[in-house]
Amino acid sequence: PRAINATRTVRIAFTTPNSTMSFRCRLDAGPWVPCRSPYVLVGLHSGDHQLFIRTVNSVGVAGPTVRTVRFQVNVYAPGIVVRNPSVIRVDHAGKLTLRVLCSPREGAGHGTCAGTITIHARTGPATALARGTFHTRAGTTAHTTLTLGAVARKLLTSSRHHRLQVAIQITAHDLANNHTALTANRTLAY
Repeated sequence: PRAINATRTVRIAFTTPNSTMSFRCRLDAGPWVPCRSPYVLVGLHSGDHQLFIRTVNSVGVAGPTVRTVRFQVNVYAPGIVVRNPSVIRVDHAGKLTLRVLCSPREGAGHGTCAGTITIHARTGPATALARGTFHTRAGTTAHTTLTLGAVARKLLTSSRHHRLQVAIQITAHDLANNHTALTANRTLAY
């Protein structure tokens, strides 16, 4: 199988040059069971797995493990959270830092989250005020610096108390190509 699978069903093919041999397989710490190629595993839980394969000769004597296949099942969309407080400070050059946390459970603790960030004003035209990308490991926070364009800076300076209500839209994917979308409302302020 692929190293990371977005499905609970995995198909594993194997062969031996000796046609008189049969096989036994063991998933993780489970029991050894008779198996043949292709071996289809159904209903797997999310996380890391190992399939051990060994041959059995014609009189039923099992040999040592001849192959170990390691893979991961990840069927869940990546968990992401905007870690910024309700008011995000913008410097006078129009720069701000967004903090996006990737769930510590992503990819059984060693996956990644990556994606795009777009900021829009919550009222008025739907024009993007800033765009950026992020990439981070499970359990860590990406710090992405975005720069507001001239129009966005003008909106912010002309707004009441130099504050602007925005929607932060994030689309993210993980290594298994699961996708998620998140919108977080915040206030930008000089």
